[in-house]
Amino acid sequence: MPTIVYRINCLLRVLLRRVPLGTNLGLLTLFWTVLSGRLLQSRGALFPALADMGLSEDAVRRAAASLNYGHFCMSDLIPDWNQAVQAEGLYQPHCHGGIRPVPVDMVGFFRPKLVGCPTKHYTSQSGKALPAIVLGMVGATGTVGKSRLCLPRFLVEAHPQDKSEAEHQKRTVRHAAQSLAPDEALILDAGFSLVDLLLVEKVRFVLRCAKNFTARKNSLPVYCGKGRHPLYGEVVRPLSRTYKEKFLSATKPDGSAVWKDGKHKIKVLLFDNLVLSDARPGSPTFRCVVILDPRYKEPLVLLTNLPLSVGARDLWLLYRDL
Repeated sequence: MPTIVYRINCLLRVLLRRVPLGTNLGLLTLFWTVLSGRLLQSRGALFPALADMGLSEDAVRRAAASLNYGHFCMSDLIPDWNQAVQAEGLYQPHCHGGIRPVPVDMVGFFRPKLVGCPTKHYTSQSGKALPAIVLGMVGATGTVGKSRLCLPRFLVEAHPQDKSEAEHQKRTVRHAAQSLAPDEALILDAGFSLVDLLLVEKVRFVLRCAKNFTARKNSLPVYCGKGRHPLYGEVVRPLSRTYKEKFLSATKPDGSAVWKDGKHKIKVLLFDNLVLSDARPGSPTFRCVVILDPRYKEPLVLLTNLPLSVGARDLWLLYRDL
């Protein structure tokens, strides 16, 4: 038998060491079924995948029962897995500009035929939200050898009181913020709310947003001498666009930067000291970084509340660790 089989089996034993007897054997079989790719061949059908492993009918039922009725906690499995990886001494956490990335994302396991499924998740393939079992996932990115690896920290299940996936996202962000070390920041893709992030106390983040994003300056414009004194800062539009056949020009950036990634020159526009588009000066601030990479048609727009010592290139590298 190949050495890799023994290696994987030893890691799975460490992962399942706190799972009760009986259930641990069933889960071991399930993990081997997933790793062997048989669930792909059976299009996610569990019983055919287990049977294809060469198991007897009784063994197939026991493995399925361990998933349905077994008593185990993900809060036990995840720390044991992380401890096993770190004990090898090969895992190196990523760090850019003195900040370690902690990716946060929502993952949906689609169940379009599940009757009464209370939750949905958006998929770009269908262009709409479909019934799915949604999990919030939080981890820390690093490297083992030449491969990038994310060590999971915890999963956040949907709560019966969640009225929508947005409520699930809020709880995931709050839990993730509580686990942050002083030198860590949340890395989030589009879909998460900037408003929710700014409301969480002491959270550091790098968030991707839409290219039509707008904000306001965290200072009042000079009074023109007529009419009411201004209450809001000037509108900041990082990128120009057309709205209802009207051209809206981009705001002049506060700064810019350029670096090379291989043969490609990457240009950056910087917008500092911003507040939300409906917020007054003195509200929680953030900055916007627009990255223009010639390899992509669309610019990358990032928002962050990290200090200015974390440069634009560091933010770009942090987001790439999502």
